Amino acid sequence: MFLFTRVMIPEAVLTLWFTLAHFCFLRAFFGAGKEKNFYYGFYAAMALAVLTKGLIGIVFLAGPVFWFLLLTRNFSELKNMRVFSGTLLFLTVAAPWHLLAGYRNDRFLWFYFVNEHLKRFLGTREPKDYNKVPFFSYWLMHLLWLFPWSIALPLGFPRQFSPVWKLLDRRTMINLYLWIQALCILIFFNLSTSQEYYTFPVYAPLALLLGASLHSAEERALGRKYLTIANGALAVIGTIIATFLLTLVWKARHVPTTGDLSVLLKMMAADSEQYTLALGHLSDLTIEAFAELRGPAIGAAIALSLGFFLAWFFRWRGQHGRSTGAMMMAMGILFVAANRAQIKFDPVLSSKNLAVEIQKRWEPGARIIFNGEYETGSSIAFYTGQEILLLNGNVTGMAFGSTYPDVPPVFLTEADVRRLWNGPNRVFLFTENSKKDKLLDNLSLPTHLLANQGGKSVLMNNP
Repeated sequence: MFLFTRVMIPEAVLTLWFTLAHFCFLRAFFGAGKEKNFYYGFYAAMALAVLTKGLIGIVFLAGPVFWFLLLTRNFSELKNMRVFSGTLLFLTVAAPWHLLAGYRNDRFLWFYFVNEHLKRFLGTREPKDYNKVPFFSYWLMHLLWLFPWSIALPLGFPRQFSPVWKLLDRRTMINLYLWIQALCILIFFNLSTSQEYYTFPVYAPLALLLGASLHSAEERALGRKYLTIANGALAVIGTIIATFLLTLVWKARHVPTTGDLSVLLKMMAADSEQYTLALGHLSDLTIEAFAELRGPAIGAAIALSLGFFLAWFFRWRGQHGRSTGAMMMAMGILFVAANRAQIKFDPVLSSKNLAVEIQKRWEPGARIIFNGEYETGSSIAFYTGQEILLLNGNVTGMAFGSTYPDVPPVFLTEADVRRLWNGPNRVFLFTENSKKDKLLDNLSLPTHLLANQGGKSVLMNNP
């Protein structure tokens, strides 16, 4: 949750609508009288989820509801679910934008429903600017995303699932619903193409289940014994990781720092398949890079070793509240360290500093050109507020829209760039360094380097 909300992705907002929809469903399902009107909140939140990220807004809400009613044998509840009026509310919110977009844009409905939904699920979508997280990594990553609270996952299965033929109490039914909600998302993206953050909405139900598991375990002798052993294992793991981090910092102690982490990374080609994954840049890390990351690494080492040791110590002494508090404090320090590390990665992941340099030399009539896809330097547009022209930019997310006859004149040819470059106005040309030599060879134009940071450069036509 901490990591992925620091990136501009719609999954955070999607998680809000999913969580709100599931809350409304459960309030209505277990309620009576006017509380049944919470079903309207379910339909409205589903519509907002569809507007946020397409048809998965239906799949990940209607799917869990169906399986929940089936497993608990409660299909009679359908008569209370305001199906007709709720569907009208859903269509009133979700349909107009889709209909208008389809009416105004030829082939949009094919692009949206077939290419961006069906073909994406099957892994045949074009253009291919995505990847699939390997099977074992996909499942193991969720233990990491929920770390260290994932130690409670084994506690949840025996206590939170009951045979469906038995009469289920309210608490068991809610836990069952949360597991169904989580598994629908996890299994769907395990079968489909997936990025690390696609399953973001699963963390809300899993967090509730983990909290319930920890609470239940602390009330039972066997559960307390398990938590003591689990916290001891975490203390050992934390110490091993801390030793590893401190060793890397020690090995990089003689490496001079430059303030630009990219010069110490093992940067791959810009079109490397590893970068189709959200966290692909982590594979660029080298021992030398820890010269820039020594502060965050030391902070993480302290949090993981001392914090987890204290959590085990308190648990061993039966002070469960203090143990949980020590875990929370350790993770708080770890978040601060992670934040500092992300700041070090800013020159690689963001182009804000390049945008600042452009603004210093901005003048009326100036133009900004990107070499390649827009996404590689989108923060320049964000911080400058200026229109971006694209050379070789009708790719990936821009490819389909660039085929329309009324597309704005932002897609340039090399001849267009030469004309602008030799014109009277200042031109800023942004490019990834891995593509710079080929670009300059093709253009054969005199250039002046404005800035070079994070494996990216901005060139100018005038000094």
